[in-house]
Amino acid sequence: ENVDCISIGGSSGWDWWAYFIPWIVGYGGKPVSDDFKTSTFSSPESLAGIQAYVDLWTQYDVMMPLGADIPGGGQGCFESQNCATFFHIPGFMKTFREQITDFDWDVAVTPSHPIAHATGMGTFGYGITKDSAHPDLAWELIKVLASKEIQGQILRGYGGMPFLKSMADDPIFDELEPPPANVKAFIRGGGVGIFPPMGYPSKCGSLYAGLINQTIRTALEESIRGAKTVEQAFVDADAEIQACLDTAE
Repeated sequence: ENVDCISIGGSSGWDWWAYFIPWIVGYGGKPVSDDFKTSTFSSPESLAGIQAYVDLWTQYDVMMPLGADIPGGGQGCFESQNCATFFHIPGFMKTFREQITDFDWDVAVTPSHPIAHATGMGTFGYGITKDSAHPDLAWELIKVLASKEIQGQILRGYGGMPFLKSMADDPIFDELEPPPANVKAFIRGGGVGIFPPMGYPSKCGSLYAGLINQTIRTALEESIRGAKTVEQAFVDADAEIQACLDTAE
Protein backbone atom coordinates (compact mmCIF):
# COMPACT_ATOMS: atom_id res chain seq x y z
CA GLU A 1 0.00 0.00 0.00
CA ASN A 2 1.32 3.44 -0.94
CA VAL A 3 1.75 5.95 1.87
CA ASP A 4 2.38 9.64 1.14
CA CYS A 5 4.97 11.23 3.38
CA ILE A 6 3.11 14.54 3.80
CA SER A 7 -0.64 15.09 3.86
CA ILE A 8 -0.61 18.23 1.71
CA GLY A 9 -2.29 18.02 -1.67
CA GLY A 10 -5.51 16.38 -2.72
CA SER A 11 -8.36 18.62 -3.78
CA SER A 12 -7.67 21.60 -1.51
CA GLY A 13 -5.34 23.13 1.05
CA TRP A 14 -2.05 22.84 -0.82
CA ASP A 15 -2.22 26.56 -1.65
CA TRP A 16 -2.73 27.63 1.97
CA TRP A 17 -0.32 30.46 2.76
CA ALA A 18 0.78 28.73 5.99
CA TYR A 19 2.24 25.92 3.89
CA PHE A 20 4.11 27.75 1.13
CA ILE A 21 4.92 31.23 2.47
CA PRO A 22 7.28 29.77 5.12
CA TRP A 23 9.25 28.20 2.25
CA ILE A 24 9.59 31.63 0.65
CA VAL A 25 10.70 33.21 3.93
CA GLY A 26 12.94 30.23 4.67
CA TYR A 27 14.87 30.85 1.46
CA GLY A 28 15.28 34.56 2.19
CA GLY A 29 12.35 35.88 0.18
CA LYS A 30 9.01 37.49 0.90
CA PRO A 31 5.76 37.71 -1.05
CA VAL A 32 5.43 41.50 -1.08
CA SER A 33 7.43 44.59 -0.18
CA ASP A 34 6.97 46.09 3.27
CA ASP A 35 4.89 48.96 1.88
CA PHE A 36 2.68 46.53 -0.10
CA LYS A 37 3.41 48.36 -3.33
CA THR A 38 5.54 45.68 -5.04
CA SER A 39 4.71 42.00 -5.44
CA THR A 40 7.87 39.93 -5.00
CA PHE A 41 6.88 36.31 -5.61
CA SER A 42 9.29 36.25 -8.56
CA SER A 43 12.37 37.56 -6.75
CA PRO A 44 15.26 35.05 -6.87
CA GLU A 45 14.88 34.23 -3.19
CA SER A 46 11.12 33.78 -3.37
CA LEU A 47 11.43 31.62 -6.48
CA ALA A 48 13.98 29.41 -4.72
CA GLY A 49 11.56 28.80 -1.87
CA ILE A 50 8.60 28.16 -4.14
CA GLN A 51 10.68 25.80 -6.29
CA ALA A 52 11.67 23.82 -3.20
CA TYR A 53 8.00 23.56 -2.19
CA VAL A 54 6.92 22.48 -5.67
CA ASP A 55 9.78 19.96 -5.81
CA LEU A 56 8.08 18.04 -3.01
CA TRP A 57 5.58 16.94 -5.68
CA THR A 58 7.55 17.06 -8.91
CA GLN A 59 10.97 15.79 -7.84
CA TYR A 60 10.58 13.95 -4.55
CA ASP A 61 6.99 12.69 -4.85
CA VAL A 62 6.31 12.91 -1.11
CA MET A 63 3.05 14.88 -1.20
CA MET A 64 -0.54 13.84 -1.84
CA PRO A 65 -1.15 14.13 -5.60
CA LEU A 66 -3.21 17.16 -6.60
CA GLY A 67 -6.81 16.18 -7.17
CA ALA A 68 -6.55 12.96 -5.18
CA ASP A 69 -9.94 12.15 -3.69
CA ILE A 70 -8.98 11.25 -0.13
CA PRO A 71 -11.89 10.97 2.34
CA GLY A 72 -11.37 13.66 4.93
CA GLY A 73 -8.59 15.33 2.95
CA GLY A 74 -5.20 15.67 4.62
CA GLN A 75 -6.65 15.03 8.06
CA GLY A 76 -8.36 11.85 6.91
CA CYS A 77 -5.22 10.74 5.10
CA PHE A 78 -3.23 10.97 8.33
CA GLU A 79 -5.91 9.36 10.48
CA SER A 80 -6.19 6.43 8.06
CA GLN A 81 -2.38 5.99 7.99
CA ASN A 82 -2.23 6.75 4.28
CA CYS A 83 -0.11 9.83 5.06
CA ALA A 84 2.80 9.80 7.48
CA THR A 85 2.69 13.44 8.65
CA PHE A 86 0.09 16.16 9.06
CA PHE A 87 1.03 19.84 9.23
CA HIS A 88 -1.53 22.00 11.01
CA ILE A 89 -2.62 23.86 14.13
CA PRO A 90 -2.73 22.70 17.78
CA GLY A 91 -6.52 22.53 17.67
CA PHE A 92 -6.36 19.10 16.01
CA MET A 93 -4.97 17.50 19.17
CA LYS A 94 -8.43 16.85 20.59
CA THR A 95 -9.74 15.31 17.38
CA PHE A 96 -6.70 13.07 16.95
CA ARG A 97 -6.89 11.92 20.57
CA GLU A 98 -10.49 10.88 19.95
CA GLN A 99 -10.17 9.49 16.43
CA ILE A 100 -6.78 7.75 16.42
CA THR A 101 -6.79 4.55 18.44
CA ASP A 102 -4.70 2.13 16.39
CA PHE A 103 -1.30 3.84 16.18
CA ASP A 104 0.95 6.13 18.23
CA TRP A 105 1.39 9.75 17.17
CA ASP A 106 3.19 12.84 18.44
CA VAL A 107 4.01 16.40 17.36
CA ALA A 108 7.26 18.11 16.34
CA VAL A 109 8.49 21.54 15.31
CA THR A 110 8.55 21.99 11.54
CA PRO A 111 12.04 21.63 10.01
CA SER A 112 14.11 24.70 9.20
CA HIS A 113 14.93 25.98 5.73
CA PRO A 114 18.38 27.05 4.45
CA ILE A 115 18.22 30.72 5.47
CA ALA A 116 15.45 31.04 8.05
CA HIS A 117 13.28 28.85 10.25
CA ALA A 118 9.64 29.78 9.73
CA THR A 119 6.24 28.19 10.13
CA GLY A 120 2.77 29.56 9.57
CA MET A 121 0.78 30.47 12.65
CA GLY A 122 -2.44 32.19 13.60
CA THR A 123 -4.15 33.67 16.63
CA PHE A 124 -7.32 33.07 18.59
CA GLY A 125 -8.65 36.16 16.82
CA TYR A 126 -10.73 37.65 19.62
CA GLY A 127 -12.19 41.02 18.67
CA ILE A 128 -15.19 43.33 18.93
CA THR A 129 -16.85 45.01 15.98
CA LYS A 130 -17.27 48.76 16.07
CA ASP A 131 -21.02 48.20 15.61
CA SER A 132 -21.37 45.99 18.69
CA ALA A 133 -24.62 46.72 20.55
CA HIS A 134 -23.02 45.79 23.86
CA PRO A 135 -19.33 46.71 23.70
CA ASP A 136 -18.84 46.75 27.46
CA LEU A 137 -20.23 43.23 27.83
CA ALA A 138 -18.18 42.13 24.83
CA TRP A 139 -15.00 43.42 26.47
CA GLU A 140 -15.86 41.54 29.64
CA LEU A 141 -16.25 38.34 27.62
CA ILE A 142 -12.88 38.84 25.97
CA LYS A 143 -11.27 39.43 29.35
CA VAL A 144 -12.65 36.08 30.49
CA LEU A 145 -11.52 34.29 27.32
CA ALA A 146 -8.06 35.78 27.69
CA SER A 147 -7.75 34.88 31.36
CA LYS A 148 -5.26 32.33 32.64
CA GLU A 149 -8.14 30.20 33.91
CA ILE A 150 -9.89 29.88 30.54
CA GLN A 151 -6.66 29.55 28.60
CA GLY A 152 -5.77 26.72 30.94
CA GLN A 153 -9.11 25.05 30.30
CA ILE A 154 -8.53 25.26 26.55
CA LEU A 155 -5.15 23.58 26.97
CA ARG A 156 -6.53 20.90 29.29
CA GLY A 157 -9.15 20.15 26.66
CA TYR A 158 -6.44 19.91 23.97
CA GLY A 159 -8.20 22.69 22.08
CA GLY A 160 -5.13 24.84 21.54
CA MET A 161 -2.12 26.50 23.11
CA PRO A 162 -2.47 29.34 25.65
CA PHE A 163 -1.47 32.64 24.09
CA LEU A 164 -0.37 34.15 27.41
CA LYS A 165 3.44 34.16 27.43
CA SER A 166 3.33 33.79 31.20
CA MET A 167 1.89 30.30 30.72
CA ALA A 168 4.70 28.97 28.51
CA ASP A 169 6.22 27.10 31.46
CA ASP A 170 3.03 26.62 33.45
CA PRO A 171 2.83 23.39 35.51
CA ILE A 172 -0.37 22.59 33.64
CA PHE A 173 1.76 21.13 30.84
CA ASP A 174 3.01 18.47 33.25
CA GLU A 175 -0.58 17.46 33.98
CA LEU A 176 -1.42 16.65 30.36
CA GLU A 177 -1.67 13.02 29.37
CA PRO A 178 -0.15 12.04 26.02
CA PRO A 179 -0.66 11.95 23.16
CA PRO A 180 0.91 14.19 22.22
CA ALA A 181 3.90 13.69 24.50
CA ASN A 182 5.84 16.52 22.87
CA VAL A 183 3.04 19.07 23.25
CA LYS A 184 5.48 21.92 23.92
CA ALA A 185 6.60 21.68 20.31
CA PHE A 186 3.69 24.03 19.66
CA ILE A 187 5.21 26.56 22.07
CA ARG A 188 8.61 26.29 20.39
CA GLY A 189 6.95 26.54 17.00
CA GLY A 190 5.46 29.85 18.02
CA GLY A 191 8.98 31.18 18.36
CA VAL A 192 9.49 30.81 14.61
CA GLY A 193 5.88 31.47 13.64
CA ILE A 194 4.99 34.02 10.98
CA PHE A 195 1.69 35.65 10.05
CA PRO A 196 0.43 36.25 6.51
CA PRO A 197 0.99 39.74 5.07
CA MET A 198 -2.28 41.56 5.75
CA GLY A 199 -1.70 45.01 4.25
CA TYR A 200 -2.78 44.41 0.66
CA PRO A 201 -5.25 46.91 -0.85
CA SER A 202 -8.77 45.55 -0.42
CA LYS A 203 -9.48 45.61 -4.17
CA CYS A 204 -6.63 43.14 -4.73
CA GLY A 205 -7.73 40.68 -2.08
CA SER A 206 -5.30 38.80 0.14
CA LEU A 207 -3.63 35.42 0.48
CA TYR A 208 -7.01 34.22 1.74
CA ALA A 209 -9.37 35.57 -0.92
CA GLY A 210 -9.82 37.58 -4.08
CA LEU A 211 -7.42 38.20 -6.96
CA ILE A 212 -4.22 37.52 -5.02
CA ASN A 213 -5.47 34.23 -3.61
CA GLN A 214 -6.70 32.98 -6.98
CA THR A 215 -3.61 34.17 -8.85
CA ILE A 216 -1.25 32.37 -6.47
CA ARG A 217 -3.38 29.23 -6.48
CA THR A 218 -3.27 29.18 -10.28
CA ALA A 219 0.51 29.73 -10.35
CA LEU A 220 1.13 26.95 -7.83
CA GLU A 221 -1.10 24.52 -9.69
CA GLU A 222 0.55 25.34 -13.03
CA SER A 223 3.95 24.73 -11.42
CA ILE A 224 3.03 21.47 -9.71
CA ARG A 225 1.28 20.06 -12.79
CA GLY A 226 4.13 21.13 -15.07
CA ALA A 227 2.08 23.48 -17.22
CA LYS A 228 4.69 26.18 -16.56
CA THR A 229 8.02 26.40 -14.83
CA VAL A 230 7.95 27.95 -11.38
CA GLU A 231 9.66 31.04 -12.76
CA GLN A 232 7.19 31.43 -15.63
CA ALA A 233 4.19 30.90 -13.39
CA PHE A 234 5.25 33.37 -10.74
CA VAL A 235 6.56 36.04 -13.10
CA ASP A 236 3.07 35.94 -14.60
CA ALA A 237 1.49 35.94 -11.14
CA ASP A 238 3.56 38.93 -10.05
CA ALA A 239 2.56 40.82 -13.19
CA GLU A 240 -1.13 40.23 -12.50
CA ILE A 241 -0.87 41.17 -8.84
CA GLN A 242 1.32 44.19 -9.64
CA ALA A 243 -1.23 45.49 -12.13
CA CYS A 244 -3.75 45.59 -9.30
CA LEU A 245 -1.35 47.12 -6.78
CA ASP A 246 -0.44 49.86 -9.26
CA THR A 247 -4.06 50.95 -9.60
CA ALA A 248 -5.07 50.59 -5.95
CA GLU A 249 -5.60 53.66 -3.84
